[in-house]
Amino acid sequence: MPTAPGVVNFLGDTQVSAVFMIDGSSKIFRANLAPPVQGANSGPGTVTYDNGDFPESASSFSGRLGPDTYQLTFENGLKIEGKFNSAISGTHNVRGAGAWIGA
Repeated sequence: MPTAPGVVNFLGDTQVSAVFMIDGSSKIFRANLAPPVQGANSGPGTVTYDNGDFPESASSFSGRLGPDTYQLTFENGLKIEGKFNSAISGTHNVRGAGAWIGA
């Protein structure tokens, strides 16, 4: 399964934004997550996806944040995982939905 490096930003307590370079173009993911997670911050990340075309559609996910790492697993088979720049308090199970945008 192919992987690509990127940056993941947790914005406020309920939003996530990520940017990955795949096949020479930026793929941007924006989503809302619940429940709110205080203190979630930015960090390097990796997206893992199935062989073939990278899906660029809306997608739901579930995941785990904290204390040092994060992992989001999507219903379409993608996975985003990485490490926070600064540890957060506790471990949090989250869910959400968002969309991929090709730049």
